[in-house]
Amino acid sequence: MRNLSFAVSGLALIASYSPAFLQAAASQNDTIAYSKTLSSPIQIMAAATDAQGNVYLTGSAQAGLETTADAAQSAYADGLCLGVGPFTPSSPCPDAFLMKLDAQGTVVYASYLGGGGADTGTAVAVDASGGVFVAGNTAPRLS
Repeated sequence: MRNLSFAVSGLALIASYSPAFLQAAASQNDTIAYSKTLSSPIQIMAAATDAQGNVYLTGSAQAGLETTADAAQSAYADGLCLGVGPFTPSSPCPDAFLMKLDAQGTVVYASYLGGGGADTGTAVAVDASGGVFVAGNTAPRLS
């Protein structure tokens, strides 16, 4: 299991991959706000929070992400990888994803972000008006 730790706006987040798991704790007193197992094989690469305590996650996802009805991209954009990151040659390419959880850990938004190649979200930010920005990278797929 690979763990990543993020300290964002008063929350300490611990995220793991395989299975995807997120734990949020108030960083001032280490009180656990919530622990959550996330759907799909996803790899969390970055996190951000907003003033309301919502958590935004991005990274890479395989088929099976439970997207929400208002998702920008509800379907996984299948393809075969060239061996990017933890994915071996001729394995399914990941799509980037964006997920928003409310202050109680409930998923309120989830969407794939990607095409047929290997796509990964590597940074996420939220501005004061609630605009969400995702940055990342992409790689070609096998033809």
